[in-house]
Amino acid sequence: MPDEYLLPPKVKFSGLVKATKGADIASAAALTIGTDGNSFDVTGTTTIISINTVDVGTLIEFQFDAVLILTHDAADLILPTGANITTAAGDIAVFREYATGDWRCVGYTRADGTALATLAHASDHTDGTDDIPDATNSQKGLATAAQITLLESAEQTANKGANNGYASLDAGGKVPASQIPVEFLEFLGNWNASTNSPTLANSDTGKQGNTYRVDTAGTTDFGAGGITFAIGDWVYNTGSVWEKGVNTDVTHTGEVTGAGALTLDPTAVSNKTTVVGVSGMFALVVDGGVLKKVNLSDLLDGGVTDHGALTGLGDDDHSIYALLAGRSGGQTYQGGTASGNNLDLESTSNATKGLINVKDTANFQSLIAFANEENITLSATANNWNPTNLATTITYHVTASGAERDITGIVAPTINRIIVIGSHDATFAIRLLHEDSGSTAANRLRLPGAASITLQQYDHLTLLYSLAHSRWHVIGSSGT
Repeated sequence: MPDEYLLPPKVKFSGLVKATKGADIASAAALTIGTDGNSFDVTGTTTIISINTVDVGTLIEFQFDAVLILTHDAADLILPTGANITTAAGDIAVFREYATGDWRCVGYTRADGTALATLAHASDHTDGTDDIPDATNSQKGLATAAQITLLESAEQTANKGANNGYASLDAGGKVPASQIPVEFLEFLGNWNASTNSPTLANSDTGKQGNTYRVDTAGTTDFGAGGITFAIGDWVYNTGSVWEKGVNTDVTHTGEVTGAGALTLDPTAVSNKTTVVGVSGMFALVVDGGVLKKVNLSDLLDGGVTDHGALTGLGDDDHSIYALLAGRSGGQTYQGGTASGNNLDLESTSNATKGLINVKDTANFQSLIAFANEENITLSATANNWNPTNLATTITYHVTASGAERDITGIVAPTINRIIVIGSHDATFAIRLLHEDSGSTAANRLRLPGAASITLQQYDHLTLLYSLAHSRWHVIGSSGT
């Protein structure tokens, strides 16, 4: 068809629009439609599996003259119910070619007026009739308020005996030992690690929480290799094995007085910290194997009280902290360690904020890595467009699929935000529409001259979202 006969992009009809009736089509597995109209009678009873391609966007209407089967296919022939349809004489179906050779049924009317799918309903109501208004809540599938409250407060059986769930009960109504925390230990007395007396083994059952104190040092194999114990250690059962609990505290029994130092002999003391008969308040400090007593009065009275008198503040010996005076080799500030953590800089805690100044403005831009890019394909008009990773992505390379695609608005960020949109398709353009009602007001585009902007291949548009105006504004462009 010559170009001069093609309709413009937007056409308004003031009269009726009539589809042309084409020649009848014989049913076939691969149905071939003619180009002599948009409405056809389909004759015959052969099952239809696919329809030949005409042009993406084409609408056709079929009237079936006999019984046949339309075969549902998730790509080639999409039917409303997601299942095959058996036609009857007089049934009418409307199809749209949404991709090359791929058709979607957008309307189906049975000749007898019945629906393609029906809903089940109650058949035994209080007055014996078959009507929905007379059905009980149970017949309608509705729960009462009491039933809803009961369901909301019910525990899930999957949580029984599970981590962060709830404990189960055995046949005697008690919580099984395997579900009791090891923290609930039962002290049963002393245990000889040299002779394993009383006898302990990993094969023991029902012993979870049982605990003994070692009174004789030695090595014992509970079934998984020898474990060496010292006097004062503990042995306890986890429910599956016996474990060692080490008491590593130092003990001194006696009175500590004066400001001197007490040297401890690890071989001559037991494993429990006990300081008896203390004279006054003091702190115990272990220094080179020596337990030193320091009076708290010495710590509280005198000493350095002015930060300016402290020494060593300029030493860069804590690299995990920021050094405001600068660090050799530079520094990296990290806001967090988990995915999505931010690094926030705030000028002041006061409600009236100041500026965050960058002194080296000549180098600042080169230090910002605009590395976040996304490739996006638009297959329909984008209302309230929320592309992938909108909170972190700077540049979007957009491809229009199948036809020119419009963007009527972009989801508003929570901060003033800059993004770049580029068109990467050589065939179809991307259009950004000015103040289009297809998107929520706060997501709309306020474009120069109150006019839409068309992006051809390799054109780019830089947008700034203004919280003050609740709109996206154009602040830069490149290309045609």
